[in-house]
Amino acid sequence: MPPVPSPSCNTASPALPARAGLSRLLMSLGYHAAMPAADHPSAIDWLATDPAQVALRFRARQAMVAADLFMPADARLRDDDRVAIAGLLTTLVGQVEADLRMRLAGAAAAAAPLLAHALATPDPAIAGSVAEQAGARGDSALVAVLAQRAAERRLVARLRRDRDRDAAIGQAPPVPTTLLATDTDPAIAPAARALAAIDPVGDGLPAAGAAMLPAEVQHRLVWRVAATLRAQAIARHGLAGIDIDPLIAHAAGAALAGYDEGVTPAGLALALARAVAAAGRLDGGLAVSAIAAGEAGFAAALLAVAGGVGFAAAWEMMLDPDPTRLLLLCRAADFPAVAAADIVQRLAAGADDEGLAGRLDSYDAITPRRAAAAISLWRLDPAYLEAIAEIAARPQP
Repeated sequence: MPPVPSPSCNTASPALPARAGLSRLLMSLGYHAAMPAADHPSAIDWLATDPAQVALRFRARQAMVAADLFMPADARLRDDDRVAIAGLLTTLVGQVEADLRMRLAGAAAAAAPLLAHALATPDPAIAGSVAEQAGARGDSALVAVLAQRAAERRLVARLRRDRDRDAAIGQAPPVPTTLLATDTDPAIAPAARALAAIDPVGDGLPAAGAAMLPAEVQHRLVWRVAATLRAQAIARHGLAGIDIDPLIAHAAGAALAGYDEGVTPAGLALALARAVAAAGRLDGGLAVSAIAAGEAGFAAALLAVAGGVGFAAAWEMMLDPDPTRLLLLCRAADFPAVAAADIVQRLAAGADDEGLAGRLDSYDAITPRRAAAAISLWRLDPAYLEAIAEIAARPQP
């Protein structure tokens, strides 16, 4: 009998799945925990499978397909995003694993030589196991961050194609951060040079590593990889947890101690944007120039500082197919209508032109204060906004 294809192969998954669907999403990305051949269930185990559980899985699958069928197209996870998320997660886990192995190698060589031997070779199954754990525990924050990073990279790639097209016809836009690096202002120039040093490409995106995750998400990932390494050492090499736990915990703690959210492209872009604002030179024209030059991260920092929202909130508004919040952010920043129109048209490529024109017609009728009030939730702690969204999603009695 030919093998039955996996039912998840050709089914799109929602971009921001519910907690119960995270494991299924991660499996659709190609992550399956490695299982030694000896651990596969025997035929008699198959016969003992609970029919109720089989029916439950089938019903859940039907519900997922039905939900996806009627989901708006822009809310579905794109195939290229799925590949990008899988690649980012594999890279992240691989980097954390390599860091922990390196830290453990020296410490374990004398105190626990068996552990040093067990951890000598990277294990590709670690990524699959960690991904499955993330889904099983409903780590929606990790999946959401990776989906956000994939969308950011897609936007930057499009902006850079537009920039290169303009350059090919002799209309290369100026690069704001390059110009600011030679500015006479004593605060602006050093901030611009610091950003260029950590972000030589100029896209404002964190490299595929620790800095691309918020601290709390990074902490959970490091401890999850550490626990997976522990389980591997116990199961495959017969080591006792009581002997290796202090070494593994110390290595994970040391890895996290070197994590600094400030020394990232986001942190340095915000520092530069604040320096520009302090000099009274943050305006819509500078934000347009940053977007035209493909410097999306710096543009997000400028919008965040000018509009009084967080960096992540500004990025979220830049990526939203509906330009309403982005227009309100521009108005809250007191950008002129022509700059707001330029920003939105460059970022929201798929926006409805007629609807956008209507919003722009009434742009000046909205005061900056009223616009700021409309996006006031995005000025508060993101956890508060998440909690509000969760409550709003619950069925009403």
